[in-house]
Amino acid sequence: MTENPPGPHPADPPSPQAAGPTLGTWKIDIQSDYTMLSPLAQQLFSIDDQSLPISRQAVMTHIHPDDQPQMIAAVLAAFTADQPYAAEFRLDVPGGGWRRVRSHGRVVRDEQGLAQFFLGAMADISGPHDADAVRAALDAALQAVSPDRIEDIAG
Repeated sequence: MTENPPGPHPADPPSPQAAGPTLGTWKIDIQSDYTMLSPLAQQLFSIDDQSLPISRQAVMTHIHPDDQPQMIAAVLAAFTADQPYAAEFRLDVPGGGWRRVRSHGRVVRDEQGLAQFFLGAMADISGPHDADAVRAALDAALQAVSPDRIEDIAG
C-alpha cells in the first residue's frame, strides 16, 4: 500500500502563505514631494483617502524614530548610487503599538537622469512569514509598479 506524500492535498485551497503576500504599493512624486499609497499601503500606514496625497515628512511621522536613520540611509543610497531600495521598519498602529513592514523601491529617472518618481511595494511582516518569499514577491512587484498605477498586488 502506498501512502500519500505529506503536505496539502491537491484539492485543498492554497494557504495564504503559499499564495504569497498581498503587497501595497507607493509612489513619491519628486517634483511635488507628495506620496500616493495603494489601499493596502494606506492601511499599513494608518492613513485614510482624505489625507492623500501627503508629503514625505507626513509619512515619516508614522515610522518608528529608531528606524528612520537606517531607512533614510537606504533611500539616499537609492538616489545617489542607483541602488535598489530595501528596508524593514516599524509603523505606528492606532491605539498604540507597532507593525513591522518590508519595503522595496526604485528611482525612476527622466532622459536627463533626473529623479522623477520613487516607486515601491511593501508587505506587512509582523506575523509569521517566509522572508525569502516576501523578498521575492516584493522584487517581482517592483517590476510591475509604474508611475501611472498605484494598486495592491496579490501574491
